[in-house]
Amino acid sequence: MHDINYLKQITDITSETLILISAEGICLDICSHTDLWFLQEDVILGKNILSLLPSHTYHKLIVDFQDVLTNNKTITNSFRLPLNDATYYGECKLIPFEGNVLCRYTDITTRENVKFKLTQAYEEMQEIQNIAKIGKWSLDIETNMIDYTGFCGDNSEERRMPISLDYYMQHFVIPEDREKMHLWVEKILKHPYKQRISYRIRVMQKIYYMSVKCIYSAKDKQYKHSRKIEGIVQDVTEMHKRRNDISMLTHVIFNANESICGVFPDGTLKFANQIFRQIHGIGIDEDVSKYKIYNTRYGFAPNKDVWNERVQNMQNKVELNFSYNNRPTAKDSESVIYGGKFYKMTEDDGTYSYWAFAYDITQQVRYESEMKRYNQLMYTLFNNIPASISIKDVNDDFRFIYRNSINEDESRLQKDLMSTVRISDFDIFPKEEAWRIRKEDININETGEPLHQITQNVDAGGELQYYDILKLRIDDPNFSPMILSIKWNITQLEIMKRKLVDAKQKAEESDRLKTIFLANISHEIRTPLNAIVGFSDIMAECDDQKQREIYYKIIDQSTKRLLKFIEDILLLSRIESGEVKLAMADISLNNLCNRVYDYVDGKIPPLVTVTFELSNKDLIICLDEKYVIQIFMILIKTSCRFIERQGNVWFGYVDKGDYVECYVRDNGKGLMNDGTDVFSLFTKYNYGNDGSELELTICHALVQLMGGNITAQSTEGVGSKFVFILPK
Repeated sequence: MHDINYLKQITDITSETLILISAEGICLDICSHTDLWFLQEDVILGKNILSLLPSHTYHKLIVDFQDVLTNNKTITNSFRLPLNDATYYGECKLIPFEGNVLCRYTDITTRENVKFKLTQAYEEMQEIQNIAKIGKWSLDIETNMIDYTGFCGDNSEERRMPISLDYYMQHFVIPEDREKMHLWVEKILKHPYKQRISYRIRVMQKIYYMSVKCIYSAKDKQYKHSRKIEGIVQDVTEMHKRRNDISMLTHVIFNANESICGVFPDGTLKFANQIFRQIHGIGIDEDVSKYKIYNTRYGFAPNKDVWNERVQNMQNKVELNFSYNNRPTAKDSESVIYGGKFYKMTEDDGTYSYWAFAYDITQQVRYESEMKRYNQLMYTLFNNIPASISIKDVNDDFRFIYRNSINEDESRLQKDLMSTVRISDFDIFPKEEAWRIRKEDININETGEPLHQITQNVDAGGELQYYDILKLRIDDPNFSPMILSIKWNITQLEIMKRKLVDAKQKAEESDRLKTIFLANISHEIRTPLNAIVGFSDIMAECDDQKQREIYYKIIDQSTKRLLKFIEDILLLSRIESGEVKLAMADISLNNLCNRVYDYVDGKIPPLVTVTFELSNKDLIICLDEKYVIQIFMILIKTSCRFIERQGNVWFGYVDKGDYVECYVRDNGKGLMNDGTDVFSLFTKYNYGNDGSELELTICHALVQLMGGNITAQSTEGVGSKFVFILPK
């Protein structure tokens, strides 16, 4: 630019800030006519000016820059420069200049800021007009045309009506307001300044209230060349609706069934509806401002001090509930109870007024009192019935709305949770049990069929409990469906019932066993008696001494067998009747078994070996020595009978800590059965006739008498084992 050959040419083009930029974006020269810091020679000269631009500005400018170089044409555009200190706006004219680009920069920041503020103000004004439903209205005097732009019945839809005045009157203004509209038009033609009119129009079968105000006209000095009367128009439909709503609300409040009054802070009545006036003896048209609330007939503030106290209590509140009794007069035979709400309202001038809404709650209070009495009776009744009673609300996720004290005691909940309702089975029982109960409730609700069942479970003490449960759905048109559950603890009844069943079964079994016993005892007695009688007769006729000795031996064996059988019967009878007394003493079990071994030695078949298996030789136990030896003897003799020719019998004991396990086992052929009923009366085995068939029954009775238990195990062809347990 300092080249004199180009100076005139450049000066002719512009007098603004000039920047010569190479095709690569390098600032070759600058002639600044501005105070802007970023357009100074020391800032950008010799630098790549394009790389210094903000990203947004660069992407917009580079398109024009390349277009100028490529097509050799001039382009003018505006750009925004958001820099660190502020945002600037500039107009750039890009001119091709001998393979470079000459940029003429004009600062338009001030203009853009003003434009932005005007746009913002316009948008705000548009929003205000939208909310207030304000538009423009004009009447062209020469053409008699109305140009109406505004909002009508819809806050978001702007309407424009350039139509003739006659058409507007005929098709939009409702008939009742047309005459008023004609008079207003004539008036504004004579005196237009700030004339107002309110009228109604019909648009899309709806009525809207419009308010028009003239601003200027052709006769105004300021607008003497105007041919129009112009002003503003506003849709005031909502205002009229609110005004009508207020009138309707006032009418409703005045004729409401409740007693309603408004009171100033000093107690002066501001408003009183019809019911309030009737109750307090105030005329319908009488001025209520001459009355004080605390001087009225049934005021809930009997004096000024009480009223001031109530006002003071409302300092930090906007409402409170109240109730009071009237003061009966000669006309009133009964006291009336009133209840309601007391409100504090803020007036337009910032002061407060107080409003009371009261209604007769006499019957309600009496009903509630009766309900409380009935509820107390039901509460006492339900809590003293020996049954768990609960009620669940089906529509509230089957939550409890009532649970009596019996039910609460069984729920295993904490005491502070006992008094609460709206808890469910999932708050009480384990998840699996809660789901089982929920499925039952859902099925009852869906089918409407009651559920009756007998259940049992183990309580915390380990005792088995029985319950009779009845569940059914309760339907009421005024309430949601409910599930009623009644749970009776029938443990004692069930135990008694089972005892009766057991007693019956035992009686029947006893009767059956008695029949069997008599049949067997008859057989067991007749068999030896027949031998005694028969061989006695034969022996009397026999002269052969050797033969007589044989008969004598048979008679002697039969006699001993009969005597043993009778002794066993008598012993068993004494045990069952409780006549047998145990001689309990501390005995060495090792010594006892040695004596047993000595007793059986020589009394067993010759090919059978009896072995005592020594365990704890120092074991001392409290028992009846005589009967324990008898038990061992019977079991060893029984095992020997299971051995046909040659075999072994082992016996002994094992210390199990709290008890001693005594046993007798053999390797004989075993019992015919599995040993489950070997201790019953007259059980038959396959070991011949030697020995009483009551012996194992006697063993069982003696072991039980000493507080123990006896069992038998047998495998045919392998052997048998008898085990009896004695407590220490």
